[in-house]
Amino acid sequence: GDAVAVVGAYKDDDRGDKSGSAYVFGVAADGTATQKAKLIACDGAGGDEFGWSVSVSTDSQGSALALAGAHGADPSGLTDAGKAYAFWSVTRLPWIHAGRRSIHIHGRRPV
Repeated sequence: GDAVAVVGAYKDDDRGDKSGSAYVFGVAADGTATQKAKLIACDGAGGDEFGWSVSVSTDSQGSALALAGAHGADPSGLTDAGKAYAFWSVTRLPWIHAGRRSIHIHGRRPV
């Protein structure tokens, strides 16, 4: 199967000025890339800059997990505290938002 690449477009404006997005590409063995999906934050807003940072992991069955950061997001009223979003794709099925999870970073409250 194809390798997977995710490219952030943090200045994209689907949900407001600089709300951001990320593009998922399948990359064939010959290097040919084909766009498979465009990811956006389900609760995105202008200035979030979703896609500022991106990462992807795949398994041998063709499933993939993509993470995208929105460093300008304002979770729980915390200005520019940032958020991370997870998206999942099962072999040959569309990408879906994997939901939000709370996490603790250096002992701080979850956001």
